[in-house]
Amino acid sequence: MELSSPADHSNDWHTGGFVIGIDMGPTYFVASYSFHNDGIPSAQVAPSVICKWPGPLHCCMADIKTPSKISYDANGGISWGLHIEGKQHVISWFELLLVDDNDLQPTFRDLDYIQESRRIIGVLGKNPIEMVGDFLGKVFEHIVMCIGQEKGEDFVNGKPFHVVITVPAFLGGIQLDRMKEAIGLSEILSARPNRVLKTTYKFVTEPEAATVTIAPELNRCDILIPGDSFIVVNLGGGTTDCISYVVDDTERFELREVVEGDGAIGGAVLLYQSFRMAIKKKIMDEECRS
Repeated sequence: MELSSPADHSNDWHTGGFVIGIDMGPTYFVASYSFHNDGIPSAQVAPSVICKWPGPLHCCMADIKTPSKISYDANGGISWGLHIEGKQHVISWFELLLVDDNDLQPTFRDLDYIQESRRIIGVLGKNPIEMVGDFLGKVFEHIVMCIGQEKGEDFVNGKPFHVVITVPAFLGGIQLDRMKEAIGLSEILSARPNRVLKTTYKFVTEPEAATVTIAPELNRCDILIPGDSFIVVNLGGGTTDCISYVVDDTERFELREVVEGDGAIGGAVLLYQSFRMAIKKKIMDEECRS
């Protein structure tokens, strides 16, 4: 994928529109939005991060992230994010379940999170595509509600949406096709009221999204000059991605990809699991010696 700049809708967005960013990681979900008066591209438009996620009263609902988890009750009712506390049949890591077992590293395939989620999916008679679609549908509904509360529902209902969704760098081919199917099931692309333009979307890899976030700041600080190269590493809870760029022009801030972004399954959760296993082994060895 090329370094993402959202599609130019300036011919259609003469009255403005909302760009909504969605980052659904294996462990947490983050979203933001920005309003653009005349087409999407604009360096002056700062995104607003969603930080009002629903959950039990004792939970902190002023956080910028919510757990990427979903559960279903006996009647098919859906709970998600912070509302999964105390629920049965909680499924997590469902985005990575779009990857076939044979394509997963053995160390990841054997994770308790993955095995338990696959077991629950089997019990419920669902599949990962449906899970991703259900979760995206619920969070998108909440995102639009939050935007309406901040900008006014009538104003929001009259404006088009362009959704930018991050994906791990190693997802491609059949996995992206499954993500597209999940987006269709989520109803994110459903018809808008008042003859508003159809919602559009695009994917951007996680390291590309990280680059879009940090590189302009580096440029403003005069850290980068033409010819400089840099690597962006995105370390998440369940995935690790990296990408490299060379600076072609600092005036217009043009970057060129040096090596195509790539990544792998393996993040903080795997590190935590390895640490637990090492401590457990140490304790067991000491007990055997004593």
